[in-house]
Amino acid sequence: MLAIGDRTIDVASSTERDVRDPSVAAGGDVILVVWRDLPRALSFWLFVPDYRVYARRFAHDGTALDAQPILLEAAGSDYVEIELGTATAFDGRNFVAFWGGSSFAGERQQLPVHVLRISPTGTLVDSSAMLIAGVKNFGYNSGFRVVNTGGELLVAWSTWDDYRYIRGISPPPSPVTAIEVVRLDTRSTSMSVIDERELWSDADLSKQVGLAWNGSNALLASVRRGCVLATLLDAKLATVAEKTKVECGSNEHPAVAWNGGEFAVAWSADAVHAIRFDRALQPLDDAPFAVGPPGIASHEPSLAASASGVAITYEHLDDEVPRLFTRELDSLGRTPRRASASRTSQ
Repeated sequence: MLAIGDRTIDVASSTERDVRDPSVAAGGDVILVVWRDLPRALSFWLFVPDYRVYARRFAHDGTALDAQPILLEAAGSDYVEIELGTATAFDGRNFVAFWGGSSFAGERQQLPVHVLRISPTGTLVDSSAMLIAGVKNFGYNSGFRVVNTGGELLVAWSTWDDYRYIRGISPPPSPVTAIEVVRLDTRSTSMSVIDERELWSDADLSKQVGLAWNGSNALLASVRRGCVLATLLDAKLATVAEKTKVECGSNEHPAVAWNGGEFAVAWSADAVHAIRFDRALQPLDDAPFAVGPPGIASHEPSLAASASGVAITYEHLDDEVPRLFTRELDSLGRTPRRASASRTSQ
C-alpha cells in the first residue's frame, strides 16, 4: 500500500506470492515504488528461491502511471532470505533501485548487491542490474538505505551471516556482521563505484542501518553488540564525529532522518526510543526518550522529515493484530504529539 496525503493506494497484491520489502522515492514529478515478491513461505522457512523485483510509477495524486508493475529482475533459482529489503532514490535524472540478491546464481558465485536505474518515464536505463559487494561480503545483505548527496549516491547496508542454524557443528560459530557504505556515480552512461568503506565488523548479528543526509554530511546509525552507534560521515566517507554508545541494551532496527535543522535517531528495544542531534552530532536531548506510550511494546521505527519536525512510524501488536502508529516529534520539542493508528493485516 502507498499512502499519499489522506489517500491509500493499492500498489500490488497477490494471492499466490508474498509481497515484501517496499521502498519509495519521488522525482521527475513521479513517485516510484519498488518491492520484491517471493513464493509464499511457511512460517518456519528462512530462505526461499524464485524471487522477483518490481517497480511501479504513480503521479502525486495517486494515479497509477503503469497499468502493470515493471519487472526489474526475476531470479528463478536463486535462494534469498525472506526479508532483505530494498532501497530507492532519485539521482536527479533517474530512479536508482537497490536490493539484496543471492550470493549464488545456480552454481556461479556472484556479488549480491543489485543496482538498477529506471527513468521517470518507466524505461529501464540498464539492461541488467549492476552487482556490487562493498569491502566485505558475508553472504546476506540487508537493511539498504540510500541518500542523494547532490552529485552522487551514498548507499549503506549490513552484510552478515548467522551460523547458529547449521547442524552438525557444536558449538556453532558466532554470527558475523559488517556495516558497509559505498559512494556511487549513477549519472554517467554506466554506473560505477567511486569509493567504499567498512564502518565496522564484529562477531555480532545486526541486520539494519539508518542513513540521512544534511547537505554536507551523512549520519549512519547501526547497532553493534546491542549499543546504538551514530557515525557522522563526510561526502568522501571519512568519519567526522561518532557516538559509540547512544544507548545499550537489546536494541535493533535503527532509523535516521534530517528535518532541515537536526537529526533524529530512533531504534527499538522493548519500546521505540529516540534522540536528536544537531548537524555536528551534539545531542539536543539529555538522554534517549521513549516515543510510544509507557508499558506498550513497540517495534520497527521509520522516520521521515515533516513540516514541524520528524514523523515517527512504528508498530505494536494489539490482540495479535499489527497496528501502525505515527507520532510527530517537533523540532527541539521533547514530547511527541498524539499518535494516530491504523490496523494492518498480517
